[in-house]
Order: sequence, then C-alpha cells, then structure tokens
Amino acid sequence: MNRSRRRLALSRRTTLKAAAVTAASASLLTAGAVTGSAVESTPRAERSSLNYVALGDSYASGMGLGSPTNADCNRSSRAYPVKLKELANTTSFKNVTCSGATTRSLWNTEGSQPPQINALSKDTDLVTVTLGGNDVGFAEVMITCALTNDCQNIYKSGGTDQLKDRINKLAPRIKSMVTDIKRHSPKAKVMVVGYPKLFPSSNESHTCSSSYPLSRAEMSYLDGVNVELNRQIAQQTRAAGGEFVDMYTRFKGHDMCQTLDKRYINPVSTDSGSVHPNAAGHKVMAEDTYLNLWF
Repeated sequence: MNRSRRRLALSRRTTLKAAAVTAASASLLTAGAVTGSAVESTPRAERSSLNYVALGDSYASGMGLGSPTNADCNRSSRAYPVKLKELANTTSFKNVTCSGATTRSLWNTEGSQPPQINALSKDTDLVTVTLGGNDVGFAEVMITCALTNDCQNIYKSGGTDQLKDRINKLAPRIKSMVTDIKRHSPKAKVMVVGYPKLFPSSNESHTCSSSYPLSRAEMSYLDGVNVELNRQIAQQTRAAGGEFVDMYTRFKGHDMCQTLDKRYINPVSTDSGSVHPNAAGHKVMAEDTYLNLWF
C-alpha cells in the first residue's frame, strides 16, 4: 500500500472510529439506543463506495416487517441490509436474503431461489450474511417449545443436548461458508451478523406473564442455546478470516419480554414476524454493522 493509500485508509478509519465513539456516547445517554444522528455524523463524502451483497435467512430478509420486495422470501425494504446499503452509500446492492435459508442455501437452490453465492463476484466489496439458525431447526424448536411448555427436557432427553449437537455439526459449515464467500469475492469484507438476543436470561426481570406460550425455564434454556450458537458462529467466522458482528450483546434489555418501547424482538404469536426483529431492531442491526465497517 503506498503512502497516499495509507493516509486515505487512516482517514477513513479515524472518521468511522469517531462515529463509533459518538454513537457509543449517544447510547449511554439514551439507555442503549444508537441514534440515527450519531451514525449520520459521518460525512457521506468520507464513506467508501461499495459493491454490496446481502446473504442470509429471515433474520436478514426482514420477515414480518411488511413493505415486501420479494414475497417468496419475505424480503422487506425495511430490513437491515437495505438500511445498511443506505448508510454505506453503496454503488451497487444485491439482496438475496430469503426466509427459510440454511447454510446449504449458499450453494444449492432453495425452492425457486438460486444459490445465494451466485450473487457474488470478484468485484464485490462487502458481504453481510446471517445464516445458521435454520440449520439448527429454529422453526421446529419454537413450535415444540410453545406447544409443550417443557422443551428443555425434550431436547435433553437421552443424556445429550440435541440442539447443542446440531450446533456442533453446523460449526464446520460456517467456516466453509465464509471461506467460499472469500474465494468468490477475494477483496470483499465478509461480515457475519450474529443472531440477536431473543429471550430474557434466567436472572433478568421481564414482562412476560405465566400465561405466555414459553415458560421461564424454556426461555432460559433457549437463551443458552442462542449464546452457544453465536459463540460457534463467531469462532468459525474468525477462523476463516471473516468478521463477526455481535448482535446478542447489543439486544440485551430489548428482548421479546421487554416493554413495547424497549422491545427489538417481536413476541411469540401467530404473526409472520413472531420471534424476529421488529423495525427498531433492524435499524439497530444496520447501524451497528455499519459502525464495524473499518475499511
């Protein structure tokens, strides 16, 4: 890298770090909320023009948000990749996120949708991806827990934790996923956006009553599964040279059992967006991912 490029890289890094500090300060003043004005404090002229591709499942597609751009994939114009595109001032944007996608959807057709990896090219500068939850059987797990009120014992029957076994089997696929993305787009920054905190931890107060579809014990168990899922995704992402963006920590105090004004996750219901980030949650996901763009 020549001196002029080094100066440019340093300038961009300094500008983005300043934005991060501003956002962090705003976070303390507003009880954890990253404000749009904090993110917008980075001048648009200082932002890199990027060729951006978004990969992922329903947590990236914006399931339940409305404003659909692809009904088959529950892809919404209000989802975090779209908001990130606007913040990052991208030159081009391909959004192939799709509800129901697994890591296998990266390489294989999913229903009518082509392999997500087909969206990548050697000119891609930025890739975000949120995948893995469906490999563990997220939808099946939520249905089982809501109907039985004792799912932690069901999944632990036989002396092993079936969900943690599934996560262990997923781990090498995460590493292969990041490795293959980097092979297709060698100059791209690959950002694996983790899953947000969905449920209160065992020691946290919350507003979910005893009539809620999930028991306190189930929510505590599922929170632990989410922690392990994110831990494995983060570990495998970094091992493959990608960057993990932690959303679990960012969503603490904003899970489905918080009051409406604090909640970033939709509660358990029959709605399509059940147990998924709401509009406020996607806004935070976009802003936090943007603040990790250290080009």
